[in-house]
Amino acid sequence: EPPPAGAGTLLRCEDLPPHACLSQQHGFTFRTLLTTPEAVAATSKVRAECNRVLDLSLFSLDLTKSVPSEEFAQLQATHLSGVTPFLREHWPASIKNALRGLFKDLGKGWFNIHETRSEIYDQSKLKRFFRMAALMMQDAVVSMAEASVSSYVNTICERCDHVVTVRSASDVSVVSAGASGAGVFT
Repeated sequence: EPPPAGAGTLLRCEDLPPHACLSQQHGFTFRTLLTTPEAVAATSKVRAECNRVLDLSLFSLDLTKSVPSEEFAQLQATHLSGVTPFLREHWPASIKNALRGLFKDLGKGWFNIHETRSEIYDQSKLKRFFRMAALMMQDAVVSMAEASVSSYVNTICERCDHVVTVRSASDVSVVSAGASGAGVFT
């Protein structure tokens, strides 16, 4: 019952109802992937490798002068031929080797990389961890691709932004409104 008005503040302790903290902790521990230091380190390693991909670009946009469109296309093809092997081979291999190194000594349990029975693997935290890592990798590639396309569009628009003033049929002026003033193509 609340205290009467003007009676001052009363503090009162109430008994908490019984709570099943230990069973809830067990349920959380059962569901979470981050139950071992190795799993935490592996998650951190996957994130670090994904951050490396976010620093890449699908396009070479550091043009300092105008280039013919054929040369621009060749420059982009050359740049992409360097990025593609990294994304297809080196990056996944780096993550795979890191995960193997971190999980190799765990032995039997939730993160057993030597499990041969598929029904056990299907219930393991290792399968869920690999799914999470795959989603992190997919997200990194999609984010990098979106950022690359956005940078490409901005570069093209910036370099091709011109103001055309037509005073007469024989008096036309074209002024670059872009930040750099240099066109991408000649």
